[in-house]
Amino acid sequence: MRAQLRALVSASLRHDRDVLHIETHIERDPGDALVVSLASGCQMVECRDEDGSPLAWRHEDDRLTLLGSHDVSRVRIAYAVPVGARAGLLPDQPWLARPAVGDFHVAITTAWATGGGGLVCGTDPHHGIPLVVAWPPDDEPRLHVEVRQGEVVAADRRAGREITRILQTLTGWLGPIDDVSIVDVAVPGAYAYSYPGVIAVHPGLLDFHATLFGQFLPHELSHQWFGNRVRFTGAGFLWPQECLPEALQALYVRERWGNAAYDLITRSYFRQDAAHRLQQLLSVGPAERAGLSLESYHDLLAVGTRWWLSAFHADARALHDIVRALAVEPAEFTGAQVVALVREAVDIDPAALP
Repeated sequence: MRAQLRALVSASLRHDRDVLHIETHIERDPGDALVVSLASGCQMVECRDEDGSPLAWRHEDDRLTLLGSHDVSRVRIAYAVPVGARAGLLPDQPWLARPAVGDFHVAITTAWATGGGGLVCGTDPHHGIPLVVAWPPDDEPRLHVEVRQGEVVAADRRAGREITRILQTLTGWLGPIDDVSIVDVAVPGAYAYSYPGVIAVHPGLLDFHATLFGQFLPHELSHQWFGNRVRFTGAGFLWPQECLPEALQALYVRERWGNAAYDLITRSYFRQDAAHRLQQLLSVGPAERAGLSLESYHDLLAVGTRWWLSAFHADARALHDIVRALAVEPAEFTGAQVVALVREAVDIDPAALP
């Protein structure tokens, strides 16, 4: 059985001429030693435990292991980022504060800035990777949208209108969304990534509005419910965690732009050997996911998305009821549990696609 660790992460920011000073607090259940990864250009200033005593660290390449942190429940880490880096501890990768072993669940993330500038903070619930995005005064991100109690605040009116439209559709299907910030920042290995409280969008997407608002943001906003609020484990976890947001994105496209746009994005989904590929999808757990090639992953994502769309086509009301019930509150389900719920309600053919 995996160790379940809890953490509360917060961050604060102040700026001093050419340097952003960021301080991050982690409150957690004691467990494994914390490992911190600093990207190039970032400097560790200090790390202290709950009593204010300094914690020593071992430095190997860009990885710092905090010595003596196994039994520490509160840690304060201070570090500096040159102005112009904008994203705290990027571009190489977000800073990692996670146990070396076991599962890591972050309960709450908060952030605030003093003396100007901006800061957002979120955490990957599956790997315990807190993401801190910071910027100095007068250097606002091109895309910076805040969703607070369901209301959208954005300096860019077009972005605000499109994200409001996406949220109106998704919340109508899934219920209220938790507060989230959307900001452009490059996260290694992905064009976009959804952390609880923060969605990071690659700056290169900002000039492709149809791709951003029709493909990436509906998918990543869906992850605020599925993958973040509700977590999935075990064999078949990808079907609800990745294929369901992809299906919701396709359904949003149909709602927003009509059947022609929907047909355009779904025609590439696999029809050949669907039953065999579906069995593969339902056998893949988190450990096996790491070993999939990108091509295999996309093949499985396509057939799993087709299966969700077939289910919605067979009985949209029943499926929307199931999906909304799953999204209501924080919980954890296995992939097999979700498959059983859907099969109870809808008899579908994996080879069928509306």
